[in-house]
Amino acid sequence: MHRLSIRRKTMSQVDLIDARDAFKHVQDDSALLICAYESDEKFHKLQLDGAIPLSEFQAIAPKVANDKELVFY
Repeated sequence: MHRLSIRRKTMSQVDLIDARDAFKHVQDDSALLICAYESDEKFHKLQLDGAIPLSEFQAIAPKVANDKELVFY
């Protein structure tokens, strides 16, 4: 899994995060878990607990807090 804060890092600065840590961050609401597939059909096939589809993230991205971690899978 990859973690980044879109407002503070470029793609070359993406951090890798352990799945267990990612799950903890999603559970304590310090991170959003985002399926990186553009297809909502693929999202539904590969959905992880607590994840949102890329299309939903794109709709809410302007409102996401600057300090919110973004975890893509």
